[in-house]
Amino acid sequence: MISRLKGWTDQYLESLQTVPGMVSIGENSLEALQNRISGYLQQQESYGSSTPSPWPFVKLVKTFFDSPILEQDIVLVDLPGTSDVNQTRVRASLQFLNNVDYVGVVSKVERVETDANTHRYLIDAFRRKRGANVLLVATGSEVCQG
Repeated sequence: MISRLKGWTDQYLESLQTVPGMVSIGENSLEALQNRISGYLQQQESYGSSTPSPWPFVKLVKTFFDSPILEQDIVLVDLPGTSDVNQTRVRASLQFLNNVDYVGVVSKVERVETDANTHRYLIDAFRRKRGANVLLVATGSEVCQG
């Protein structure tokens, strides 16, 4: 049974690849790119569909954009939070965080003050990086009334 499952998995992964171990996806719009890569980033809820999702096998997703800030050798990485249900992903994230120069905690602006996870992530980041290299990014500020 295990060998049959391994065979199916190997066959499925081979169908995705253009180069062994790598899939390259290009699109002309952000929305189209998001639609194409979503199955590689999270489980897809497809009711009545028997199409498998490759996300459990994905180790790394690299996305490239033509942006002036990224030309300065800045690499932005989106990691799952430490409360993610997949503990393998959490361990990989924590290991990755040991080698970064800066940590940014991202939260919606209306939740920055009240969200317990945001506070926990900030405290953890300050402990890891000793504070000076920790950023809080509040998204959605355009909806704030001031």
